[in-house]
Amino acid sequence: MEYYAVMGMVAACLIAVFGLSVNLKKKLKEEEKPLQELNINITKLTMAIDSMRENDIIRDKRIEKHGNEIDDLKRRATMNEARIVNLESWKNAGRKGEKE
Repeated sequence: MEYYAVMGMVAACLIAVFGLSVNLKKKLKEEEKPLQELNINITKLTMAIDSMRENDIIRDKRIEKHGNEIDDLKRRATMNEARIVNLESWKNAGRKGEKE
């Protein structure tokens, strides 16, 4: 009878160890889930930041191009103002010659 009692205890211990290992695996998977979600969110944020960087580079190039266009327009406006001043002074000089 002692043999059956010992075998019963061994069987009970094996069942308990098996149950404990299953329970530990389950807990580890549950604890691992938030870490996986965190890694996924970090990856998404990294991709979003990379996309924003690319958009910033494109935006900076456009701003630089528009700045160059504005500088060109200012230069042309200054040249036109100088032409107008020259034409007005030439016209005024011609009128003075007519009066004499």
